[in-house]
Amino acid sequence: MKQLVLVFCCCYYINGISQNFSLQPKGKPKEVAIDFHLTHNQFVPNQSTDGIQLEARIYPKKWWALGLGLTSSNTAMPSYKTPQINHPSLYFLELSSSVWLDFIQHPRFRFSGLLAPGLAAANIQNKVFNTNPWTGRKYPETVEIISKNLLATISTGCVASFRIYANDHQPDIFITSQWRHRKTWGQHAELPNASFSGSQWSIGITLIGWDRDTKKFPTYLLTTL
Repeated sequence: MKQLVLVFCCCYYINGISQNFSLQPKGKPKEVAIDFHLTHNQFVPNQSTDGIQLEARIYPKKWWALGLGLTSSNTAMPSYKTPQINHPSLYFLELSSSVWLDFIQHPRFRFSGLLAPGLAAANIQNKVFNTNPWTGRKYPETVEIISKNLLATISTGCVASFRIYANDHQPDIFITSQWRHRKTWGQHAELPNASFSGSQWSIGITLIGWDRDTKKFPTYLLTTL
């Protein structure tokens, strides 16, 4: 009997918390967006670099947002192979803040511009493999950093998002295509031919919503100016 009373009290308490908790902020509504993207760059001549990009942003006002993003890629570099470095790769990691301006905010389509300063680490790594004595298969054991460099970056770009699933903005799901041009300061001493400045293309899924109904607002930025 005591166990039943305890379970009942716990359920009542959890139900009370769930009813009080809400993603609706106090005051003016603030929209939230989260990006999950696959990226494509070309840091090294004649060799493409693919990676992932994660970004989250919040809209303090209707048309502009503040965000924080992370871009990561790891590319094999056969040309850097030596007797001591058997599995070389270039690891690129960028952390950036961003300011977004939405020129169009239609419920089914969005078009935005962005500015994103940040910092990036470009490391040459070597993957060390060991062999399983029972099966004879090789498996990665550790990663050695051969050289590393820190770069300052700033990116500008444009983004187009198309809604593929409507969920009453709780949230809606968009497929997003993004183009950025990255400018970097600092050159990797071990990679004199590499250029970390250049274009980056990405495509992925964006979650937008949680507390704002865009149908109640003007579609185009110029209509409010």
